[in-house]
Amino acid sequence: MCLLLATAARSETIYDLLEPPPEHRLWLEYNRGLEDSQSFYGELDLAIADGNRLLLGAGQSDIQGLTRRVDLYSYTIGLSTPYDEPFEAGVRYEFWGNTSELWTHTLSVPLAWNMADGYVGLRPGYTDIGFYVYRFNRPPRQTDTASQFIDLDIGYHGLEDWGLRLSGAWYRYDADLSRLQSPLAPYLFSDITIVLGYGFPRQRLAGELTRDFGRLSLGAEYERTIVESDGTRLDVFSVKVAFRVDDALGLHLQGGRIHGDTTPDYNYLRLATDIGF
Repeated sequence: MCLLLATAARSETIYDLLEPPPEHRLWLEYNRGLEDSQSFYGELDLAIADGNRLLLGAGQSDIQGLTRRVDLYSYTIGLSTPYDEPFEAGVRYEFWGNTSELWTHTLSVPLAWNMADGYVGLRPGYTDIGFYVYRFNRPPRQTDTASQFIDLDIGYHGLEDWGLRLSGAWYRYDADLSRLQSPLAPYLFSDITIVLGYGFPRQRLAGELTRDFGRLSLGAEYERTIVESDGTRLDVFSVKVAFRVDDALGLHLQGGRIHGDTTPDYNYLRLATDIGF
């Protein structure tokens, strides 16, 4: 659930914010969600040789499990060809989780085709998933599995002051994750692993509509996720406000309501800023 929240709350990246982008840009954000869970994230986008881009990111989350709280960490490093070219390509590595509970290593290849009135983005990727299995009177055993995914992102801004974005993601897992929700799960896995296991999606579809008023833009987004472990649905309704103080500084507010088939509804909030230099 927390993984889904983090993904939903951060549905845009610094790549989507300016046209053209500044030489360098820093993105800082704070998220708050279910049971006072909160996260901090920072992302640095640097121009390097020949206009290529270097991306460095790091973050920390504090979440509530079934019986205790735990800290999760994320690290990102990526390389990309120059922005706003007809074709963009890159490679990205991401770590997420806690090596004492559950963690992932993800390698992906972001691709984008830019047109006069929109763009098409495609990102295939591979994720290695690690966690522990606990056995009676025996030391815990580390278990690894993997997943493959593909993200599709389509944007259209051919209408004056309006923007439309449609996205989808599809995932395939090598192991049966339903065992993380079975009656025996509390005897085999830590409570944190069970909670985080609920966050692995099978499919995610989203649509977003935005209206530009110059320095101010407003948007609304709906996202639906199908959970891999039990096939339940998670719906996220969001509103977004972005304000450009000047060419080098932007302020962002996003909030919404998350509804799950098997969880209580709850609100989330994201505050962020982007700084060009």
